[in-house]
Amino acid sequence: MTGTRRLAALAALSLAALPAAAAPPPAPPPAREPAWPRVALHLGGAAATGAEGFRAERRFTEFAEEAHLRADYARGLGPGLDVGVDVGFGRALALNAAFTLQRRGVSASYEAALPHPLYLARPRAVGGSVADLAYSETAVHLSAVLRRQGGRVRYGLFAGPTWARVAPELVERVQYTHAYPYDAVEVTGLPRGRESGSALGFHAGGTLEYRLRSRVAVALLVRYYGFTPELPDSAGTVELDGGGVSAGLGLRVFLH
Repeated sequence: MTGTRRLAALAALSLAALPAAAAPPPAPPPAREPAWPRVALHLGGAAATGAEGFRAERRFTEFAEEAHLRADYARGLGPGLDVGVDVGFGRALALNAAFTLQRRGVSASYEAALPHPLYLARPRAVGGSVADLAYSETAVHLSAVLRRQGGRVRYGLFAGPTWARVAPELVERVQYTHAYPYDAVEVTGLPRGRESGSALGFHAGGTLEYRLRSRVAVALLVRYYGFTPELPDSAGTVELDGGGVSAGLGLRVFLH
């Protein structure tokens, strides 16, 4: 037993002399996503989608009777410009101010009732179409933005008031020639005039951003806005609702 006890004591001394096993190093803290800068400038395009047409009617006097000209206008697609500045307050809220410019091609179909030079209450009817009319809208948007972000991606929803101005080119009257017995006319021209009007409206939309670098992101922006401008009396009676849906890609440059 003495030899056994000696062996056990030697084993115990040998184990005690061994160095303690090194504790595993602590796990590194999870990497934090870099914060998005607070102030950004936006520059991009804004293609206007199709919108409802509008109607205009003018009345004027010929041969001591009232003539009238009615036209239905159709707005086409058109390019635009969208610029703005975005100021964030924390991760979820921001304020945005933006300016948009839209230009569209417009076509119109018209019909006119022209008084007869020899007979009362016997108007002569004429109609046709015209293309390549000019149309533009400018608008200023102020938005409250609610957004979420994760990694390189950020998206948001926004809404607010819009002040907008529209400048359509309208057909003013019908130029024509006629010959005895004056029952028919031949249209020779359609003089056009540019009118403008403005109004306060409303907008709403959304953004999707992908951060390319620390100071640059690419952004998809979709916005709807609407307003009903008041045009001058010289334009006649115009039933026009401005705005519509626009979408475009742009760049956001972060300043701070």
